[in-house]
Amino acid sequence: MYKEELEHMQRLIEYQLIRGGAIVISGLNAPIVNENLTLYCAFKQGLDMEKSVTELLENIVNVAESVNDYQCADFITSVYLAEQMASINEFSHHITNMSRICGDEHAIYHYDQTLLKSYPHSFNFKMPGN
Repeated sequence: MYKEELEHMQRLIEYQLIRGGAIVISGLNAPIVNENLTLYCAFKQGLDMEKSVTELLENIVNVAESVNDYQCADFITSVYLAEQMASINEFSHHITNMSRICGDEHAIYHYDQTLLKSYPHSFNFKMPGN
């Protein structure tokens, strides 16, 4: 998902430049690392984050529409909000599936392995001690 989000940022920067805007990229705070984070809680946090981003994008659309910049509103709506809805839907499905597992460690492990196959990492992960 990192590469997809990077592409989104690059596309938004290109759009800003085409429109004659200035690019200002502020720093982001690193997320707090919770070593006891469960897979279920990770999906809940991801869903909350996607909902937050969606709200910010909707705010941009509202501002654009208030100044009759319908091209900007269309750009955000067609490019980003459609993908946000898909991401929210995906996270919601994972949360539903995880809630059905009911804490069964074997089922959680199997679900995690299924996710690993569905979303392969582009980096080599090494288990501690290996």
